[in-house]
Amino acid sequence: MQNKLLVELAITALRKEGFEPFWHRQIPANDGGLSVGQVIGAGILLSQAVLPDVTSEIV
Repeated sequence: MQNKLLVELAITALRKEGFEPFWHRQIPANDGGLSVGQVIGAGILLSQAVLPDVTSEIV
Protein backbone atom coordinates (compact mmCIF):
# COMPACT_ATOMS: atom_id res chain seq x y z
CA MET A 1 0.00 0.00 0.00
CA GLN A 2 2.82 2.41 0.81
CA ASN A 3 4.46 1.86 -2.61
CA LYS A 4 1.16 2.61 -4.36
CA LEU A 5 0.83 5.89 -2.46
CA LEU A 6 4.43 6.88 -3.23
CA VAL A 7 3.97 6.11 -6.93
CA GLU A 8 0.75 8.12 -7.10
CA LEU A 9 2.37 11.09 -5.34
CA ALA A 10 5.43 10.92 -7.60
CA ILE A 11 3.28 10.77 -10.75
CA THR A 12 1.25 13.75 -9.61
CA ALA A 13 4.37 15.78 -8.79
CA LEU A 14 6.09 14.90 -12.06
CA ARG A 15 3.06 15.77 -14.16
CA LYS A 16 2.69 19.06 -12.29
CA GLU A 17 6.26 19.92 -13.37
CA GLY A 18 5.52 19.07 -17.01
CA PHE A 19 6.98 15.57 -17.12
CA GLU A 20 5.19 12.56 -18.56
CA PRO A 21 6.20 9.63 -16.35
CA PHE A 22 6.13 6.11 -17.72
CA TRP A 23 7.10 2.67 -16.43
CA HIS A 24 7.37 -0.87 -17.63
CA ARG A 25 4.51 -3.25 -16.90
CA GLN A 26 6.30 -6.56 -17.40
CA ILE A 27 9.62 -6.06 -15.61
CA PRO A 28 9.51 -6.09 -11.80
CA ALA A 29 10.49 -2.96 -9.92
CA ASN A 30 12.88 -4.69 -7.50
CA ASP A 31 15.99 -6.83 -8.06
CA GLY A 32 14.65 -8.38 -11.27
CA GLY A 33 14.23 -4.98 -12.84
CA LEU A 34 17.65 -3.88 -11.63
CA SER A 35 19.20 -6.94 -13.28
CA VAL A 36 17.46 -6.18 -16.57
CA GLY A 37 18.77 -2.62 -16.44
CA GLN A 38 22.32 -3.86 -15.78
CA VAL A 39 22.14 -6.23 -18.76
CA ILE A 40 20.85 -3.46 -21.03
CA GLY A 41 23.57 -1.09 -19.82
CA ALA A 42 26.30 -3.69 -20.34
CA GLY A 43 24.97 -4.41 -23.82
CA ILE A 44 25.14 -0.73 -24.74
CA LEU A 45 28.69 -0.40 -23.42
CA LEU A 46 29.84 -3.55 -25.20
CA SER A 47 28.26 -2.47 -28.48
CA GLN A 48 30.28 0.75 -28.34
CA ALA A 49 33.54 -0.80 -27.13
CA VAL A 50 36.57 -1.19 -29.31
CA LEU A 51 37.70 -4.70 -28.52
CA PRO A 52 41.11 -6.12 -29.40
CA ASP A 53 41.32 -8.66 -32.22
CA VAL A 54 42.12 -11.94 -30.51
CA THR A 55 41.27 -14.23 -33.41
CA SER A 56 44.95 -14.68 -34.28
CA GLU A 57 45.55 -16.09 -30.78
CA ILE A 58 43.03 -18.92 -31.22
CA VAL A 59 44.85 -22.18 -31.84
